[in-house]
Amino acid sequence: MRSAGFTLVELMIASAIFTLLSVAIYSAVGSTVEATGTATAESEMQQSLRDAMRDMSNELQLAAAENDPTLIDPLFGLQVNEVDGVTSSVTFQTPTDSTGVNWTEPITYFIVNEDADGDARLGPDEDTNDDGVLTRRIMRQQDINGDGDRTDPSEMRPIAAANNISGLQFAFDGASIQITLTASKQPNHNRDQPITATLTGNVFLMN
Repeated sequence: MRSAGFTLVELMIASAIFTLLSVAIYSAVGSTVEATGTATAESEMQQSLRDAMRDMSNELQLAAAENDPTLIDPLFGLQVNEVDGVTSSVTFQTPTDSTGVNWTEPITYFIVNEDADGDARLGPDEDTNDDGVLTRRIMRQQDINGDGDRTDPSEMRPIAAANNISGLQFAFDGASIQITLTASKQPNHNRDQPITATLTGNVFLMN
């Protein structure tokens, strides 16, 4: 007659089964957490891209397409600027009234991207403005007070609230401007490369 309890072999088999089940559950939970993190990051990036595209489009559609040197204050048409081989900046003017005579001081959109290695993490020597954050955003700059420079703190502000914009590019054909935005984000610390999202839009100029 067998005495109560488990043999060593039975305990080893049970332990092995428990270990396999634990590994399977851990793997499933890990995959779920990673998928959730990726989906959340993608959603945040898409929202950032839409917000930035909306804010730029609303202002750019009012921009003058062509120069008008006949005005007392000469008007300069929209100009796409090349920075480090990429057309990542644009300068333009918008009307201040309906006469077509009065226009704003030039407005410039450009990108500030401290992420030199493109991994969407703040690395050594990347925090160029010493704020402790990896800055990756689109900026709007304009000489608001008319003093001839655009360096006052109030004359430069970010476009939308996004701080995950890793790429900005413009293309102008004389009547419309194409904007291509790229965002990148690290959903967790286990990835070598960040996930990215891109949004392209066309804005037709009204002036």
